[in-house]
Amino acid sequence: MGLDMYLSTTTKQERMVFYWRKANQIREWIANRANEDREEQIEYRLSKNELTNLLEDIQKVMSKPELASDILPTASGFFFGSTEYDQYYFAELARTLEELKPIVDDLNKNETLLYGEWW
Repeated sequence: MGLDMYLSTTTKQERMVFYWRKANQIREWIANRANEDREEQIEYRLSKNELTNLLEDIQKVMSKPELASDILPTASGFFFGSTEYDQYYFAELARTLEELKPIVDDLNKNETLLYGEWW
């Protein structure tokens, strides 16, 4: 078991376009925007603008790792994985930046992606 996180299209034929596992720093970033109870599973629509902001925050942390705890802090939870700012933390940010950017670039201005999670 663990924190599984998804981004899906919001069309009639919903399909998953991105997946994270135990990337609690990403979950915390989204939870802050969704104003959701951190103890509950979150479902939230992310706009292209919000996703662009996430990518910009990741880029800031990758450029200046000392800002990680301020910009993309980790979050604890029973199934959430490590709260260390270690190799895994930065590898997940690098993967997100590399793989999510083309997806966000392809979204039209008013399109959203649905964030969901399960643990």
